[in-house]
Amino acid sequence: AATLILECIRRGLYPSWDAANRESLSLAQKLGYHFHREYKAYRVSTSV
Repeated sequence: AATLILECIRRGLYPSWDAANRESLSLAQKLGYHFHREYKAYRVSTSV
């Protein structure tokens, strides 16, 4: 993840991060991201 962030910065891109679970949020915070706001997310399942 850190390599991707650094490559984005090198290319002049802003590496945003969405966290759909606590583990992803924890990793984002370890990488220096800060919580901005909560929003609803929907998951679409293709199982019958």
